[in-house]
Amino acid sequence: MSQVFVNQVNRLPFLAQADSTGYTSVTLNAAGETVFAIGHILLQNPIGGSKTISAAGGGSIVWRTGTTTFANAATTFKVGIQDVAASSAPAQGDGTFDVEASFTGGGGGVTSAAVQTSVMTSGTKTIAHGDLIAVVFSMTARGGTDSVLVNFNNNGIYPATPNLPTSTNNTTGAYLKTSAALPNCYIVFNDGSIGYFGGFPFQAVAPTGVAINSGTATADEYGNIVNLNTTYMAYGLFFNGLLASTSSDFELILYSNPLETPVAERTITVDVSKIGSVAVAQIEVVFSVPFAMKANTNYAITCRPTTANNVTIYYLDALTTEAKLTMYGSSIYACRRLDNTGAFSDFNAGTAKTRTTLIGLLGVHMEQGVNMCSGQVGVF
Repeated sequence: MSQVFVNQVNRLPFLAQADSTGYTSVTLNAAGETVFAIGHILLQNPIGGSKTISAAGGGSIVWRTGTTTFANAATTFKVGIQDVAASSAPAQGDGTFDVEASFTGGGGGVTSAAVQTSVMTSGTKTIAHGDLIAVVFSMTARGGTDSVLVNFNNNGIYPATPNLPTSTNNTTGAYLKTSAALPNCYIVFNDGSIGYFGGFPFQAVAPTGVAINSGTATADEYGNIVNLNTTYMAYGLFFNGLLASTSSDFELILYSNPLETPVAERTITVDVSKIGSVAVAQIEVVFSVPFAMKANTNYAITCRPTTANNVTIYYLDALTTEAKLTMYGSSIYACRRLDNTGAFSDFNAGTAKTRTTLIGLLGVHMEQGVNMCSGQVGVF
């Protein structure tokens, strides 16, 4: 059985914890210090051929800083791509930038506690779907008290310290695996398409919690709109959030037709007194009868509190539609509704649909035409 948020990913475990900060910051504050994000790159169109990022073509790497000082003209900081060293352990870049963006302290290009779009200043790199690469952040020279903090996720979709994709740093005089650091960057190729580490969405801001209960006057049912491009046999749902007490009971629901007249196809009531934790709650529930979801059809998967005791829903926000493509594609986005009535609306305060709540499906993808028709038959 797979855990999925979207169609592109067959197995996608949920957050290990709903962390209040969301980031591990790796500090680079000496000449030669480097941190790597290493893994296989997925292309936005995996069957569209290889893609190129270059200085001549205006390609870039998007990443995020923590609190940073980058003011001294003697400081040089580079962001770029290297091949992975063939025989070094732990995994690390080979030391040669194929493509890079180089910045000088005080001259701009690296700001504090913000999303960075680093446009390449030299070199070129062509990447095929699945290529193993290292995205590299390196302070090659340091002046004054300059310090660049590179943000990695520490609450991502895989275990806190995964083996691949992974992160390695040499900030202590030796190459070491970076603890609790998940890749938090992506590539924008010359043609505007993206490449990213599969299962590791770019997180522009820390996870945000929304406390809801059955007695609130605001929206009290939150979840995701899901529209998959294959048929899918849903076995159940999973949820990650916080529960105020052993009385914070709630329902997890799968709806059809959520944007018009929602129909609750499957409902499971969670009795919180019977689960293992009332703090960070990580819950999987299974339907008594699986539900076959049609391809290219809207469904909603939601959490609905059944008491006046708070249930906290968490969501991630990529902030832009481009970055959202790293966050399980475009086939899922956050939704909500008030007092369990009427149609669901998107929970983004606009049309960007860049948020995703931490509620997902358990099940398996199905081939079209196997036990279920996903399209229309006609005579032309």
